[in-house]
Amino acid sequence: YKLSKGIDSNKDQSYFLCSLTQEELAKVEFPIGHLEKSEVRKIAEELGLPVAKKRDSQGICIVGKINVKEFLKSELGMKDGEIIDVDSGKVLGTHNGLWFYTIGQREGLGLAGGPWFVVKKDLENNKVYIAKGEENPALFSNQVTLTNLNILNLDLKENMCSSFQAEVSLRYRQKPSKALVTYCPPEKNQAAKVQLTFFEKQRAVAPGQFGCVYLNDEV
Repeated sequence: YKLSKGIDSNKDQSYFLCSLTQEELAKVEFPIGHLEKSEVRKIAEELGLPVAKKRDSQGICIVGKINVKEFLKSELGMKDGEIIDVDSGKVLGTHNGLWFYTIGQREGLGLAGGPWFVVKKDLENNKVYIAKGEENPALFSNQVTLTNLNILNLDLKENMCSSFQAEVSLRYRQKPSKALVTYCPPEKNQAAKVQLTFFEKQRAVAPGQFGCVYLNDEV
């Protein structure tokens, strides 16, 4: 089975679906995968369905309408820690939980003299690191390591070479960027991984995100 980008590039979900296995894809159907969202709405309107003009869902759609910060607070609580300037090492403020911040975030830091951006989260020591300026080097990287690999392309899986060129998305609705993909086979006590070397530096790369690799339009 193959997984490819959706027909409607504005609503393509392949980034989120890239973790599906061959066994799971065998049980999946995409009955309206050949239609764009506008066409689906038109059909729904012709059939008199109430969802025809329903607004697109935003935020964490699986938990319904909810304030994200309040949701995280209810699930994870609060834990005070330091906010540190990554360049000077100075403590500039405090935070009440690492989980309230994302890499690249600017809003909500409550600090003067900016603009400040989150560039790193130290979970072990409960510290948030920030950098000043939209073009601060700490915000950018051209090297990314992928772990917990899920190789859907069977031809590629059976003939995995050391390196090849592809396009990669590191977040939803991000235009894929060209990168050199290097497969690193498993070693003692270490699973296989992939090293990505982007041709252009990527902004706000965050641990925990999918790295979705595309060969043409196929995942």
